[in-house]
Amino acid sequence: RVRGTLFFLYIVMFTKKNIRIELLFILNILSIWIIDTFFPTKIGYWIISFFLYLFPDLKIHSRKRNSKYDNKIAFITGGNVGVGFALAAKLLARNVKVYISCNSRSRLKRVIAKLKTIFPLGNIYPLIIDLTNPISIIEGAREYLKLENKLDYLILTETCMPVKFGYQSYSVLMDCFMHCSFHRFLSTGRTNENGHLPFDQPLGITTSQGFGYLYSKHVLGNFILIQELKNLLAQTNHTGLILWSGSVFSCRDSFSWDDPQCVLSEDPYGATKYLQDILSVAFNDQFPNNCISIVTCPGFYVTSQSHLVLRLLEPLFLLLSVYFPAIHVFGCKSSDVFMKIIQDYEDIDKNKKYVLHRGALSVPNYCIELNKKEGDKLYMYLMNLYTAFSSLHDNGDIVQDGIFKELDTSVNSPSIKLTYARKK
Repeated sequence: RVRGTLFFLYIVMFTKKNIRIELLFILNILSIWIIDTFFPTKIGYWIISFFLYLFPDLKIHSRKRNSKYDNKIAFITGGNVGVGFALAAKLLARNVKVYISCNSRSRLKRVIAKLKTIFPLGNIYPLIIDLTNPISIIEGAREYLKLENKLDYLILTETCMPVKFGYQSYSVLMDCFMHCSFHRFLSTGRTNENGHLPFDQPLGITTSQGFGYLYSKHVLGNFILIQELKNLLAQTNHTGLILWSGSVFSCRDSFSWDDPQCVLSEDPYGATKYLQDILSVAFNDQFPNNCISIVTCPGFYVTSQSHLVLRLLEPLFLLLSVYFPAIHVFGCKSSDVFMKIIQDYEDIDKNKKYVLHRGALSVPNYCIELNKKEGDKLYMYLMNLYTAFSSLHDNGDIVQDGIFKELDTSVNSPSIKLTYARKK
């Protein structure tokens, strides 16, 4: 009975007409038959469940013709790994012209070569942009402006969460497993009501320019990029989409206006993700109606750049993903929420954050109301920073190997002054 039910569920999902996909399905069905034959029923049941859960990852290789995507251009930050790479593959499959940005030339070469093997005729172009370096962002964006006169999708998937994992972390990790405290295991920050967390975030990390590292990568860098490209996004003859890779771990309590760059925050990841949420709402108020900013939450996933301990725990995450739908493990599945919004953005409330829940025990996708009150204050603060950077860059006062001698970026300052000194 169990075997028949599982095979029926699998065949129901057998709906694609692409021959390549059908062959992959047939191979999977054969593998399920082998597993179910040579393994005990319960073990085979769970292994088959994982096949049912993971099989959509094969869809990225099919070329899907849809006139809605004709002549569209997408700009993806962090497209070299994880959700960004999977999303680039799905858009290329729909004949979208894709620009991928990354701060490493060697990584870009590898990802372009990999995508070219899958889509030999795909339009893929690299851009070197370091989101922690405002000058790199300005120059990368202006290079794009020289190449293109339109932009349909600006997808901000580049994100990171630096973690420390020492001897104490192992004991905390074991304590989480012994007490089945999975919420504590998957929380961000340093501590919560149940004690220390296994993945401790280092505090006080700054960039060479003196800004908070996660603040630069998640907030300031994306803001500068959007400002440089806003004229293309807000053109009157089309709708421009700005899609953010948000997080369910965004936390208002982790942020303080006394520390706007989240350098001293106990949870800089959660604080900067909260700033992304309110900044998206502010963009919708500041930009024309044909330029829409939406925050998504692709869920938890592991990439090749994740901490080694996280990569070693992938089998555990696969098991947890059955019970915790926000855990997707693989970027291909996490990218579905972006594709859903790209397809149906006309019917979506742009001032909500959309969370993807997908799994064997999944619940319907849901959205989270965002706070509108602080968005304008953050927007003006970042606009002052952007204006100062852009002015110095346009006057030729900034070079890539420069450093800041003095940086007055207090949120209460009436004007932000950036004093610059060249390296000797």
